[in-house]
Amino acid sequence: MKNVIHRRIIKAVILLVLFTAAQPNIFPQALEFKGLFSGWITGNSKNTSIGLRYIPDFFIKKSISKKYTFDVEFSLNAYGTGRIHSIDNIEKDGKIKPYRLWLRFSGSQFEVRIGLQKINFGSAALLRPLMWFDRIDPRDPLQITDGVYGLLFRYYFLNNANIWFWGLYGNGKEKGWEVIPSNDRSIEFGGRFQITLFTGEIAFTYHHRKINLSQVLLDQISGYNINPPESRIAIDGKWDIGDGFWFEGSMIHQQCKALPFELCRSINIGLDYTFGIGNGTEFVLKSEYINTHIQEYIFSKA
Repeated sequence: MKNVIHRRIIKAVILLVLFTAAQPNIFPQALEFKGLFSGWITGNSKNTSIGLRYIPDFFIKKSISKKYTFDVEFSLNAYGTGRIHSIDNIEKDGKIKPYRLWLRFSGSQFEVRIGLQKINFGSAALLRPLMWFDRIDPRDPLQITDGVYGLLFRYYFLNNANIWFWGLYGNGKEKGWEVIPSNDRSIEFGGRFQITLFTGEIAFTYHHRKINLSQVLLDQISGYNINPPESRIAIDGKWDIGDGFWFEGSMIHQQCKALPFELCRSINIGLDYTFGIGNGTEFVLKSEYINTHIQEYIFSKA
């Protein structure tokens, strides 16, 4: 059912893109097209791997008035790989799937975005406790990551503070650091509030979802709720004190006795320093410390 809905959304957006391109007088200079093509090859003494990826991206922008704008983005992730063991033994794999598929209504201080989109935040670069909705590999220069289906609202105050609210639905695969996927028939929701503090900023984040134990624990969940709730809270900050300094800390509580660990907390502390080399050349050194701790969550009962 979900795949049928996704296909219908894709068809609707494609028709909107084609209609816009065919009506330049109605939507002048509204359609943009760009694409990202990449390839890679790796090898060792046993096999060689070759891959190609192409991400075509359509973007429509329409100014409704001087204050409000309507945007649409549609892109696909098409890739193919081949692992060559010998001339007669080649493993092939490939897929075409939606990469971004969202609509946005925005003004000078707010935006509302719905659809398949990227949601990420936090200051850390390597081992990120706040990698909740994306899986960006810091070694990837293209920063490619799958999106999530949901609704995102952001409001920017005049003092540079901002507030986020989101609701996610239909995301049945693991995202971020998740080991247990979400129940794709329930709504995930959360928010984030970020304010300026001295020379930097600090933020507080919350997220709630129901996990799907039937995907990972088939033999151990008898008699337990297979969709127990999970709550996450986090705090993060970043400051410019000559060197760049940041930290991220999060705590995740899964309310299910079938799991060996119910509480997980992690913290990341890092800094970077920029060296000026020659004329116009800079070298940025980043250093991070990560600490993760998992323990049973024990309540003392009165």
